[in-house]
Amino acid sequence: MEAGPLSYRLEFAKRAEWRREDERRVRDQIKRREEKDEERERAQEGAQEQLMDYAMAMIATDAQVEQFTVKLDTYDTATIEALQKNEEALEKVRSEIRIMLDKAYVLPDGRKVFKTEDGKRVFDEHGTELKEFDPTEVEDWRPRWEQLRAKTEEHVALTEERQQLHDYQELLDKTRSDTNEEGLTKGELDDLEKRLEAAMPEAVRKNLPKDNTTTMDDDNTNEPQAASLRPAAKLDMPAL
Repeated sequence: MEAGPLSYRLEFAKRAEWRREDERRVRDQIKRREEKDEERERAQEGAQEQLMDYAMAMIATDAQVEQFTVKLDTYDTATIEALQKNEEALEKVRSEIRIMLDKAYVLPDGRKVFKTEDGKRVFDEHGTELKEFDPTEVEDWRPRWEQLRAKTEEHVALTEERQQLHDYQELLDKTRSDTNEEGLTKGELDDLEKRLEAAMPEAVRKNLPKDNTTTMDDDNTNEPQAASLRPAAKLDMPAL
């Protein structure tokens, strides 16, 4: 039996209703998604505002920056004093080495040699041992190998210290430049101070004022400790 016109109309109405329901569901889904997106955007904006407020609260004050600048000036002064003392110590040890070289025993080939304190071994000025040379040829009044080696090692230590001081000066200049940047936070200022104190050479630390917060070792002298004395197969002498 064939369906009549009424059946077709009912079927058409049902399908139309289904389509409307589908469209409503799609619209509702889109609306809910848009509402969630808007809620997420509002939350992000609120978090960004809170972060900005927090950052503004952490910006270093002018007084804090000024206090740190004063400390930089103190470190600068201590570094300059350390460099001056280093130069004086270098000149002194160079003079002592020259005197010992002038008093050294000279071989026919021009090499200057020194016998050890026990009188059993002989080394040239560069640290090479002369095993076939008779130590008794070197008079006792001449400087000994241990003396020359100690002064040479002291010269090396002072030269290394001088490089450390120049490196620290560069760090101070870089830190001063960083301090002038806009928006510097208190945390960043603290990090700059920690970096300076961690990298500070002992020669600078010794020249800081007594009331400085950086710890000082009052028992140490201003001259660096020479390396331990031990026989060396080769020992390059400094240029004098």
